[in-house]
Amino acid sequence: MKVRATQRGYYGGMIREEGAKFSLAQPEDFSKSWMEKTGSADPLDHDDDGKKGGSLPAGKPTAAERIALAKELTGRDDIKTAKEADAILAAAGDPDPAIDEPAPFSDDTPIEAVED
Repeated sequence: MKVRATQRGYYGGMIREEGAKFSLAQPEDFSKSWMEKTGSADPLDHDDDGKKGGSLPAGKPTAAERIALAKELTGRDDIKTAKEADAILAAAGDPDPAIDEPAPFSDDTPIEAVED
């Protein structure tokens, strides 16, 4: 069953903020106090479009989502088509996850003394 949090709650080992959409493992887990049912009850309709299997692969952003992301990345409002957005997103590439990672520490790493 697919639900949306109407206020902050805890389910599945994590805090769900208001507006968060998620699936319940069992219908008995539904709580009227902080959840509302959304979309299809059919577990084969993974993108809530009413079709078994859905129209998009799970996790693939829609054209509207890709356009919004391209607008956010560029600060431009004139991006109108998914084709334009896809070109911008392809040019931007994936961020390098290694940039924010600290260098690994080893026994050979020099340690500097700091004096007060």
